[in-house]
Amino acid sequence: MEVLVSLAVILILIGALVGTGSYVRTRANVDLTRSMLEVLSSALEQYYNDQTPNAFPFEADLTFDEAAFEAIFLPIIADVLPDGSLLEKDGSTPPLDVSSASSAALFYFLDRNPASRAIASAVSNTLVTNKDADGNAITITIGTNPAIDLPRYIDPWKTSIRYVYLDGTAFPSLTSAGPDKVFDTPDDITSK
Repeated sequence: MEVLVSLAVILILIGALVGTGSYVRTRANVDLTRSMLEVLSSALEQYYNDQTPNAFPFEADLTFDEAAFEAIFLPIIADVLPDGSLLEKDGSTPPLDVSSASSAALFYFLDRNPASRAIASAVSNTLVTNKDADGNAITITIGTNPAIDLPRYIDPWKTSIRYVYLDGTAFPSLTSAGPDKVFDTPDDITSK
């Protein structure tokens, strides 16, 4: 009987430790995400100050879709390459994963501005990736040029950071979906 009581106490203590460890890990990830969003906000401020006239990287809204991605982001990439066409080797338009489009575009714009790039470089390398959920590289191919990686900012739960700038607002919003990996829920972490 004493052995069973001892085992029960030990199991209760182990359960408490596991629960506490999970809570601490989640809190650490939330703090890391908040820190990243602050760094990216500073990089965005620098980007804004360096532009003539002052402007944020691009204007997107919550309905950021494939058409917006193509209209805003891809022509900017195409303008730095000799061949402006965006085609697969067979001549078709490549499929686009737009779930991470605003994060990839944000990375691209901040990386092109030297002062913003210097600030954004403080973001941990573990929070920047060019991989999708299946571990495949996210790339686009423009004309006959080699594939271009599309790095993006992610949170510790491997979800892309959402960048939203609504025309007429003072400052863009950066949002992490949080531990549940679903946007627009109470656990979202935002720069606002």
